[in-house]
Amino acid sequence: MGLLQSWLEEDFALLAGLEGVKRAARDWDANAKAEAWLAHQGQRLAEAQGLDARPDIAARLDALDRTYLAQCLARQEALRAEAEARRREREEAQARRLADARRIVQRTVAGLIAALVLAAAAGGFGLYALNEKQFADHQTLEAERQSTRAESAAQDARAQRDAAEVAKKDAQRSATLHKRRKNRRSASGTQPKRQRRMRRRNAPAQNGRWRRRRGRRTR
Repeated sequence: MGLLQSWLEEDFALLAGLEGVKRAARDWDANAKAEAWLAHQGQRLAEAQGLDARPDIAARLDALDRTYLAQCLARQEALRAEAEARRREREEAQARRLADARRIVQRTVAGLIAALVLAAAAGGFGLYALNEKQFADHQTLEAERQSTRAESAAQDARAQRDAAEVAKKDAQRSATLHKRRKNRRSASGTQPKRQRRMRRRNAPAQNGRWRRRRGRRTR
């Protein structure tokens, strides 16, 4: 009884499926075989295809029924292919976004590294420039000191030169005077004795005349 019951239930399910296919095929044909009227998809389509397992029931499927099932299968495959294509597109888009994000991260990291390197280089250059400026300032100050010392030394040299010129002129003047005196002495020592005697003789007369003149003035 149980086995018979199961057979009957199985036959009833198959017959119900067969009736569903025939009714859907007629509706599809009545509506100009529009794709929207392909009602069998997924599990329902799989059950309808399972009708071929029973030759006695499969023999009841006519050409319209089989065309309808073929169109349902084709539509399901198209939908599955479309879904697969969308899935691949989503995966590719996600992969592109991931690749773009990785490139952005890499560029950002590279930019940060470059910025750090530039900052370090700028700091090094700034320190170098500061040291160079301090060295240049020191050199300028030292040059100014040397220039001041050189100018002072030049002034001292000019003063010494002027003093030397004055001393030289004084020495030349003294030498000239000494030479003149020496020449006078030499000249007086070489006068003839007769001239000296005449001067000695004329000295009293000259003195008398000078005294008479003085006396006249006093009167």
